[in-house]
Amino acid sequence: MRSLFTISLIILSSQILGQLDLLNDEFDRPCSLQSWNNINITEGWNAEQLEHHDIGITNDGSLTMIPYTSSWYADYRGILLYKLVSGNFIFETEVSVTNRTETGLPSSDYSLAGMMIRTPKSLVNGATGWTPGMENYVFLALGYASTSHPSCSSCPGPHFEVKNTINSNSNLSISNIPQPQATIRMMRVNGAIIVLRRLPGGNFTVHARYNRQDMPSEVQLGFVTYTDWPNVNQYNYITQNSNVLNDDFDNTVSWNPDLIGTFDYARFDDVSIPPHLQGLNFSNPSQVSDYEILNNFTYDLTATFPWQGKIWKGVNNDWNDPTNWTDNSMPIPSDSLLIPDCSCPSVACPTLPSGVHQYAALIIDQGGHLNINQGASLEVNLSDLNWRFRNNGTIINNGNITITRPQGHMIVNTGSIINNTGSNFEIIDP
Repeated sequence: MRSLFTISLIILSSQILGQLDLLNDEFDRPCSLQSWNNINITEGWNAEQLEHHDIGITNDGSLTMIPYTSSWYADYRGILLYKLVSGNFIFETEVSVTNRTETGLPSSDYSLAGMMIRTPKSLVNGATGWTPGMENYVFLALGYASTSHPSCSSCPGPHFEVKNTINSNSNLSISNIPQPQATIRMMRVNGAIIVLRRLPGGNFTVHARYNRQDMPSEVQLGFVTYTDWPNVNQYNYITQNSNVLNDDFDNTVSWNPDLIGTFDYARFDDVSIPPHLQGLNFSNPSQVSDYEILNNFTYDLTATFPWQGKIWKGVNNDWNDPTNWTDNSMPIPSDSLLIPDCSCPSVACPTLPSGVHQYAALIIDQGGHLNINQGASLEVNLSDLNWRFRNNGTIINNGNITITRPQGHMIVNTGSIINNTGSNFEIIDP
């Protein structure tokens, strides 16, 4: 016999969200990778140049991207994970770069990670439908570029590389930075693109400005990684674009893809232009100074709904495996637990084994699934007003669930709680 136990409440958030806030990603939920478009798929290249990428698995709370040999330059098409954004916007991330052994800087020229704004193409069938001369984008990336480029001749890494590409004509500039980590922010205001950067412990600086009235209202906005330019440069555009350059392609080449790019978050915001700046050209410093940009558009972009507690990563379904939890450590009774969406193929949903398991709060996101075995007891003790029991997913209960709820504490179920024969669900109001 099965029963469906339902508690339905309406929750009103105290935070009013702008349109673009809804695109935010703190990279703490592995299945949120599904919300990012992959240019290899959307343009039909069938050549996945990312050797590995994940959210929250390799590095807690981060998007990790490890590219094969590939590049963004002229008509070379590289890696881009993106969301579609229209109109004016602010977009920010914090990015860090290492070599593949995580011991220092990349060893291959032009191995960098950063953010890009790009004009979408109608291309959906890869090499068959590809036309040269159609690349239009701006990006800022950091890592190791080159010591021979005239913009930064003989300057040691790490580097920033900023690149402006119009109809596949790329112009780039390299600059030296003290460490391979920075906050990058891009802003678009009525066709002007402002690129800002902030080094750890410092303040934002206007890095570059571009007049890109040619770009449409809807653009691709997201993350790029690229590496091993000397080997990319041995091939023509269409060969690089439509193949994965590794030993399977040619085992006589000494490939040297040497980059791990790590992104801590993706935060978006709408642009509110002060009255005295309306109608001005933001790409022109004589009309809108660096001071005005820094004074009006470098406020903090905060996480929409940050989670302070343990998050299930879903390496496998074993509740007692520390690698399934953030920080690779088991939750303790004072922890608040989050079971995120685990419906994607790369994430396993948890099973609670026999025994008593006590926690301070439990939230199950939509798409999350918790199976409670026979002989297992889940006890949620809501001792703090900020803690709660909320289920937007599915709980299959073959054991016991006990929620201790002092007055004023919230219990919400907009998902399913299925109590199978012999199970028990109890709410205690002391």
